[in-house]
Amino acid sequence: MGASNCFLVCYNILFRTSTFDSRRVGKCAVDSLLIIQITIWFPIRLMGAIKNSLPLVDPYTELGRKRSEPEMELEYQRILIRDTNPFSFLYRGQPQVPLYFL
Repeated sequence: MGASNCFLVCYNILFRTSTFDSRRVGKCAVDSLLIIQITIWFPIRLMGAIKNSLPLVDPYTELGRKRSEPEMELEYQRILIRDTNPFSFLYRGQPQVPLYFL
């Protein structure tokens, strides 16, 4: 059931009847809050969980030498292969992107 369809149902329940029932107002309020939670809150929380679970590549090697961009990408792919995080399927097929893009 889409958001516009839900609001249309709420409008019909509230204003297209001859009697006013306070339970209908509560049901429409709960439905509206659920739609807001699913469309706004959940994606924001999912994005935060993905950010927290992304593997980070150290910009320096074990010998203290700075890695180049191809070396960083190679190390990122190596870390992804060993990653056992349950959210890894969300970012496994993607190349490494800076965190400010998420």
